[in-house]
Amino acid sequence: MNRSSKLQPVQRVNDTREQEAARAFGSARHYLEQLEHQYDELQNYREEYRHHFLHSGRLGMRGKQVQQQQLFLANLDRAIEQQREAISQAKSECERRQQRWFAAKGRSRALDRVVERYREEELVLENRREQKDTDELAATRALQQRK
Repeated sequence: MNRSSKLQPVQRVNDTREQEAARAFGSARHYLEQLEHQYDELQNYREEYRHHFLHSGRLGMRGKQVQQQQLFLANLDRAIEQQREAISQAKSECERRQQRWFAAKGRSRALDRVVERYREEELVLENRREQKDTDELAATRALQQRK
């Protein structure tokens, strides 16, 4: 078994790890996009609610209603802040997974280059053997023809 063939199982493992890392990065990216979308929806809802609150305030509201709406806006603000924190954490995780994927991809490509170099060297050696065999056969025939 030649060197390039011996590395094929390692190459398959590296390829699998690279694919898993790529899938993990894709999942993290998708999750981040979902969080960002939810954040945008929360922001829009808060803005609509605030606008409604201001409009209702102009029409006149009781003290209890004002208090409830202010409390609701404060709760929305907390939810928005929590969403910001979740996005920040998801971005960090996404970056970590992207780095892992790049590292796995780099290892996989490096091993591919090594295996390709081994194959080229093996081909050169095989060509030399064939040439040697051809030369020896030609020399043997030439000697036999002289006899």
